[in-house]
Amino acid sequence: MYKRQHTTLITGVRPRLHGVVGNRVTVRRTGERLLFTNLTRRESVKAATIFDVVKASGRRTAAFFRPETRSDAAIDDNVAEVFRVEGGPDPREVTPGLPDELRSADVPIDAYYAFYDNPYAQGAGDLALTQAAAHVFERRKPAFTAIHLLVTDKAQHEFGPVSYTHLRAHETVLDLVCRLLLEKKTTEPPNTTLQRQTQL
Repeated sequence: MYKRQHTTLITGVRPRLHGVVGNRVTVRRTGERLLFTNLTRRESVKAATIFDVVKASGRRTAAFFRPETRSDAAIDDNVAEVFRVEGGPDPREVTPGLPDELRSADVPIDAYYAFYDNPYAQGAGDLALTQAAAHVFERRKPAFTAIHLLVTDKAQHEFGPVSYTHLRAHETVLDLVCRLLLEKKTTEPPNTTLQRQTQL
């Protein structure tokens, strides 16, 4: 039931308050089973999120394959976690213009979708997503960014939680997070207060 934990982290409230109680929801009238993440943000999450707070303060936000972000007006650059009926993530659920911008900058965003269902290549897909986030850091400097890297989840489901592949997946995530932190560090303006104190 990881969707409810993701939503709890981003809202700070329990599932009974934010509304995401599992990965799927059953429509009582029809019996149809839907993925929560395929609903729009307004339909799925009933509480304010960090994205809402940051956006309301006049600052930019970004999300990369975060659950429950479809059509979220509080996210400026969004690669939403939405799945096609036939399976796999839906590359159409991205902020308009962002995929072309990424391709023009040689960010292989299409690799993310191509490798999504391949447990042996998910690390490469997550690398493409990380490069997309780094590009947005550099160009638009969002005040808040959330990224959902899947390689550890895929590896433990496919090979087991104590498998060598799953343990290596954690190293891959650490490497990707370090890449993002380094990119963020190089794109942030220097702290002028600290500079003035150092010059004194």
